[in-house]
Amino acid sequence: MLRIMKFCVLFLLIFFAEISNCLSFDIRQCIQYIQERDEVKSMNCIDEMIKKSNKDDRLYALKSAICASHNNQSCAIDSINKAIEANPKNFYYYVNRATLYLYTDKYNQVLADLSTAINLDDKKNKIFSGSILAQRAGIYQKLKMYKNANIDYFAAMNEFNKVDKKEWDEFNSKNINNKEDMANGLFVDLYGGICICYIELKEFSQALNYCQKYEKMAPSNLTAKNNLASVYIELKKYHEAISTIEKIGNLSIEADFLLSYNISLANYRLYLETKNSVYMDKFQKYFVYAKKNAKTKEEKSHVETLSKELKK
Repeated sequence: MLRIMKFCVLFLLIFFAEISNCLSFDIRQCIQYIQERDEVKSMNCIDEMIKKSNKDDRLYALKSAICASHNNQSCAIDSINKAIEANPKNFYYYVNRATLYLYTDKYNQVLADLSTAINLDDKKNKIFSGSILAQRAGIYQKLKMYKNANIDYFAAMNEFNKVDKKEWDEFNSKNINNKEDMANGLFVDLYGGICICYIELKEFSQALNYCQKYEKMAPSNLTAKNNLASVYIELKKYHEAISTIEKIGNLSIEADFLLSYNISLANYRLYLETKNSVYMDKFQKYFVYAKKNAKTKEEKSHVETLSKELKK
């Protein structure tokens, strides 16, 4: 989600960069101050411009970007509202307001703005179109609307798959931090989202493919490992679950609840199938860590349920 949010803020700056030839020198100067992260100069610059032309939606959008970059949410939302009021057909503005609403947990307003942006989107920039869909999918997922989320995740993937390498390279070059392959990052987020949604829908056969892709693209991500292991367990592929977790190493397993719980559960299920004491020994070894690491109510409930099963 955070990656998608960062992209949407980046897109606003790209939008202004792409139309820079149509902008006055003063506005271009304000944009430069934003890119240089000079809060005082950028704010003074844009306020002076608004005094001269208070009907220009682009000025309010720029002010919103400045306020957001310095964590002034009320200023950012007020400014983007004025931009939308002046130009209600600009879909970039709705995406950025949705991003701002995320920080205030106003998810219904986030969904409304993203849906408006999707409807207004001219589909000229496939990366942007996919990013909006992926952001809405993330909100649906947070609201536990998993079927809706996967519809949007797959629609986003369809948009991203239309983008060629040259376009990705060009987009990467516009990244302010220029430290990551954003195409790879977006697909990691998509596979992870689809994987989790299928798990929540208990469609484990469908989940397996996407959880495997998620884990392959993010081999050091513990969430990816745990998701894949949990799917293997549900599909009674216990050896695969154990192998997935063991690759991480004992130190990580000992420190993480889900890793220690999943490897405990897989070994216990194998013991029930084979009655081989080796699996019971491994279960007891890792279950100690699971009990130690259980902090939340849900985690403690998992431990208690498995403990009761042992007593039967």
